Amino acid sequence: MAAPPDIALLRAPFYFLRHGESTANRDNVIAGRMDSPLTDLGRRQAVEAADRLEGVALGAVYASTLDRALQTARPFAERRGLTVRTLAGLGERGWGRLEGRPLGERVGGPRAEPPGAEPWNIFVARTWRALAQIDGSAPVVVVAHSGTLRALREGLGLDDGVKAVNAQPMVFTPPESRGDPWSWRAL
Repeated sequence: MAAPPDIALLRAPFYFLRHGESTANRDNVIAGRMDSPLTDLGRRQAVEAADRLEGVALGAVYASTLDRALQTARPFAERRGLTVRTLAGLGERGWGRLEGRPLGERVGGPRAEPPGAEPWNIFVARTWRALAQIDGSAPVVVVAHSGTLRALREGLGLDDGVKAVNAQPMVFTPPESRGDPWSWRAL
């Protein structure tokens, strides 16, 4: 993607975080589109992430429909009397036959296409269609997955060399002038 599309979400700063530690993360397996609930640590991480954004007035909380993202999004929404808005398109990339298998079996990096996997370009397009459904008129938090973050950063032209840490809130800030780069930082 050469330039990010003109969508409402991209007109103001927004917050993003990967879900808290899931059982698949703990067990070092590829979850992909499988549901993998949060561990006790993951539930604590979700509360701690909500604590970090306590002073931020959020207009909405969006999440993938996968349970690990929903569980992470709930503390943000509950504290503000909001409902978590789910978007299936924010879900993690499907890894086909590798889902449920040890992480070490995935060769070729995160853009590899093992048998039955969702092609990278299809996944990126799905992610951006979901992001286009988000109302960016007020600050929002988006809770999704490491692959979703990778697709977001690629579309914004940001370095993808940083590993997505479980439940680490990040703020993405649009450029001041057209043509300038986006910026992001972990909180």
